[in-house]
Amino acid sequence: MDVTTRPSRSSTLVLMCDSRPLEANKSTSGYHSLAAFINAVYCRRQGYDFLYIQPKLGFWYDIKLTTTEPRLLWRSVRPTIVKIRLLRLLWYSAKQKTWAPQVPQVNDKTYWNQKACCYNYTLDQYRAASWAKLVSLKYALGLGYDHVVYIDSDCVFVDHSTRIETFIERTTLQVGTPFEKSYVGFLKDVPWHNDLPNAGFIVAKNCAETLSFLKTWWNFANPSKNFEHPYEQSSLHKIFAENADRLCVWDSVFFLETEDQFLRHLYPDLRKPYLARLVAELEAVAKDFSFNLVMRQLRAKNFIRLKTPCVVWS
Repeated sequence: MDVTTRPSRSSTLVLMCDSRPLEANKSTSGYHSLAAFINAVYCRRQGYDFLYIQPKLGFWYDIKLTTTEPRLLWRSVRPTIVKIRLLRLLWYSAKQKTWAPQVPQVNDKTYWNQKACCYNYTLDQYRAASWAKLVSLKYALGLGYDHVVYIDSDCVFVDHSTRIETFIERTTLQVGTPFEKSYVGFLKDVPWHNDLPNAGFIVAKNCAETLSFLKTWWNFANPSKNFEHPYEQSSLHKIFAENADRLCVWDSVFFLETEDQFLRHLYPDLRKPYLARLVAELEAVAKDFSFNLVMRQLRAKNFIRLKTPCVVWS
């Protein structure tokens, strides 16, 4: 599916981004598919649009665009060169540097095919899938929604009776600027940092200031975290202080289980059992929430493979 415009009249899009495809077999599905089901059902109940993006480094992309913007063909060719050993070695030799010198697997073709999901042209660096949330947000903001809400693939809406707008209105500010005067909102990074944002849940207003901040975040040089945790969140923490006037961090915990919480962000050992239980509870509510049915519908209407090198940061 090629999404170029908003599919409905909803003013809010909920976005997930993961390098793994959606799966319709509940018994063998990964936690990312279970989370996609839960978040998609929440969106259906609240009237939001939902989109799941699978980021990839594509070689061939829309040739029609290259006829009007020839530079985009080079943007598609460059990420492929690094995957071809001979071309990569020749290029590295000529430039006398590597793309990601701190990554030991940099010369392994399998590593690039599986781990690198996006490429920063300004910094001349490849990055892992977690960074692709910024590229996906940039893409989604071009679809015409008033707000784009990004949520990690190990994070879910657990309170399906509360709208995102209601959560924003009733949740107090932890640090930064109130959301009505800022452009991007996060939850606090507890239990690690009380006064810093966590990049697992992002509410982005569709405006020039948001795009400017995303570009600043995307282009922040942090090569040691291109392929290592906490990836893009490390850069977010480094630039937060100087951008606090346009960022909101809500006083809400989602990594630890609390009473009446809106969102839950899960540790690795909890993901599959916790999400499987929520899926079973939702399926018991109505036959329209059948996992197989919903996932087949998502793959047909709410899923795209995004060739990240083709998203232009103007």
